[in-house]
Amino acid sequence: MEESGSLNALLYSLLMILCLFAAYVIKKHHFIYLPESDSALLLGVAFGGVAKLWFDVQGFRFSPLLFFYGILPITIFNAGYSLQKKAILEQASCCFASSCQTSMRAALISCRFVDGCY
Repeated sequence: MEESGSLNALLYSLLMILCLFAAYVIKKHHFIYLPESDSALLLGVAFGGVAKLWFDVQGFRFSPLLFFYGILPITIFNAGYSLQKKAILEQASCCFASSCQTSMRAALISCRFVDGCY
């Protein structure tokens, strides 16, 4: 059992190193067609396919906590960091108006169906 845990940790570490190396190569060669987060996703899919074909995959279970706290914030940060700030700021008033309208609509619907006060 301990050997299986050590192998899992080794393979996860190897995958992380491969993701960092892929991000480095993409940045160094200015490969704009594939963002770093997509390269990490493709490496994960490839690694998962290999693990499913050749290894005992009982230890490789999808962990929602790892996804929501480890992988998703990095992907969201990368997407926000690579946006063009000028284009976003030009559309800020439209986004703000839309979010206010949607929030008010959600509040009214919640009030009507949850508390019954309309």
